[in-house]
Amino acid sequence: MKFKNLSPLIFLISLFIGKAAPPFLTDDPEPVELHHIEVYLASQSSIYTNSGNGTLPHLEMNYGAMKDLHINIALPFGFSYVGKEFNYGLSDIGLGAKFRFIEETDNFPQVTTYPALTFPTGNSNKELGSGGFQLYIPFWFQKTFKDWLTYAGGGYGINFHDKHGDWQYYGWLVQKKMNETFTFGGELFYRATNAEESDMTVGVNVGGYINFSEMNHVIFSFGHSFLGKNTFVYYFGYMLTI
Repeated sequence: MKFKNLSPLIFLISLFIGKAAPPFLTDDPEPVELHHIEVYLASQSSIYTNSGNGTLPHLEMNYGAMKDLHINIALPFGFSYVGKEFNYGLSDIGLGAKFRFIEETDNFPQVTTYPALTFPTGNSNKELGSGGFQLYIPFWFQKTFKDWLTYAGGGYGINFHDKHGDWQYYGWLVQKKMNETFTFGGELFYRATNAEESDMTVGVNVGGYINFSEMNHVIFSFGHSFLGKNTFVYYFGYMLTI
């Protein structure tokens, strides 16, 4: 059985590779510090009325290769289902690079770009991959106010295998550091593809970070659409910072 519209899967594969700031859909402009590492072991999903897709699990790593630059690699195992048909296996592997080219000042936000490329390693016949290379090019802006911060931005994704699968994503997030243990935030997001059928989602997402130590963190988010396609999204994972 084939999905009538692969664009939700195409979008999801791109979502966690070089674009999102786990556990949120919207990315932050902060690169990992020089020679430091972030490792994520997580699951995330988009669930629709009679179908869904996601990762279970995906392994992701950011490495601070230079000042204001980190490299991202993601190894996802994905699932997809329509009705009672379920598929599971390796999905599309991704590689990205986050580069901050404007530092934050008292009067101006920091600005980052985060191009990311996905490789067609997943089996598209089982709806576990897009069937071709994809490139996403976003720009992100962030400003801090003591324990509060806000970031926003977005960009355009190119699906070289199927131009109807090109997509756009834009988001805006506000979060607050409640204490040394817990940070909470919420975001508004918009995503759409160039598919022939209408495929647009506007939604809200809330989540946070629970810091057990400087190295060990549990991160989570969940949200729902209020315009467009009926969609529930979630993210749950473990983050190790070194």
